[in-house]
Amino acid sequence: MNPIPFLAEHRALNAAAVAAYMGLIFLGSSMSGTGVPSTFGHYVSLLHIPEYAVLSALVYPLFMGKRHPLPLAIFICVLYGISDEMHQSFVPGRDTSPLDIIYDGVGATLGALLSRRWGGSR
Repeated sequence: MNPIPFLAEHRALNAAAVAAYMGLIFLGSSMSGTGVPSTFGHYVSLLHIPEYAVLSALVYPLFMGKRHPLPLAIFICVLYGISDEMHQSFVPGRDTSPLDIIYDGVGATLGALLSRRWGGSR
């Protein structure tokens, strides 16, 4: 079973999955700087790519059948990434990084492209 058309047909379930995943991202960003593993140094920022690829793959089916679903999904995810970076500025031991937003955009683009490919171009 292909999950992308399934999610597109079950919008409430799709929206719940997006909200839950955004909640997980928010919780992860709420960890203080002392709770974030620093073993990999700045390479931890690269985790934004798969993190936002998954988010975008979940967001894309919400816009299938609409005009320009690909840029809409990417825009929503990058906007959420920007808000997440702003949120981190209020968390002790965390800071914001424009590079993280770039990684969010790369991941969002990859996720939306893969979702479009798997789900067909509705």
